[in-house]
Parts: sequence; C-alpha cells; structure tokens
Amino acid sequence: MDKELLKQIEDYAEIQFNAEQIADVMDVPEVTAALTGSGKVGKDDKEAILKAAKRGWLRGEADCRKAVKREAENGSASAQKIMLELVWQRQQDEGRDE
Repeated sequence: MDKELLKQIEDYAEIQFNAEQIADVMDVPEVTAALTGSGKVGKDDKEAILKAAKRGWLRGEADCRKAVKREAENGSASAQKIMLELVWQRQQDEGRDE
C-alpha cells in the first residue's frame, strides 16, 4: 500500500471524517473496499488502511483532549467537567476505579 495514500487516510481521519466519508473523498477502490466492506481488497492492504484510519482518529481525538485539558487548567468549568467525564470513561473502559 502506497505510503502517501495511507498518509491521506490518516489525515482525513484526524479531522474526524468517518470511514464512509474518507472513502467518498478519496474515491480509491481499495480504500473504499477496506473502509466500507464493499468490494475486495488484499488482507495486508486492508489492515494497513484500517490502521491508518484508526491512527488518524486517535491523533485527532488526542488533539481535542489536549485542548480541553488546557482549557480546564485555565479554569473553564465546562472543560473541567469534560475532563472528569473522560477520566470516568477511561476508568470504566479499564474496569476499575482510581
């Protein structure tokens, strides 16, 4: 799978395009097949495409969380509430309380 193509997938995912939107914007049959399940794509290519999308989604989410954290540290009550919710959600995902 072409590294530039994977970078494009990651970039679109980072701005929180969903899988179908990425497929539509890129209009590459292999990308569409991997992200939407329509059509055929090789196993290795599919894994690389899905990994690039996940990496992009997580990087975008991390940037948002960092921005919320900065606002919370600066005294924003709504950002502090969001941070507490994120902490609670992480604890639930891990199945424990801290």
